[in-house]
Amino acid sequence: MFLAGIGYAAGLTGYLRSNLDALSALASAATADPAAALTASHGLTPPGAFVLGTVSAPPSVGLAFPAGAALLALVFVGTVAKFGRGTAYLYLVGAFAPLGAFSFGTAVAVEPSGATLALLVVLPLAATLVFLGDVGQFLLSER
Repeated sequence: MFLAGIGYAAGLTGYLRSNLDALSALASAATADPAAALTASHGLTPPGAFVLGTVSAPPSVGLAFPAGAALLALVFVGTVAKFGRGTAYLYLVGAFAPLGAFSFGTAVAVEPSGATLALLVVLPLAATLVFLGDVGQFLLSER
């Protein structure tokens, strides 16, 4: 799980680095009006378009983004299917959020920056960190 999270974070870094101008525009707009800043695009490349560009281009580091997202979802599904109880199935929301962002970005012309960042950054990284925290808590309680 940890390695899948690291792989996804590495791919996400490539996506965010390619959108530095849009992220700086978002940051400056967020200081003036946070609600309007999160609902506008600010030139952020839709994740689906970015993924289609990396898949159709010659092999590069950009392929780590879709591969890491797929690996994260696969590892979460396997782990939750084997060990999941109660609310553990909610981790799948965070695991599948990037895949949803990829398809959402190809279907919608202008994607809000807030939705993109929630689907690509907040949900998957929070799910990974909370899951690892739960595993650590479980292991410590079993001592």
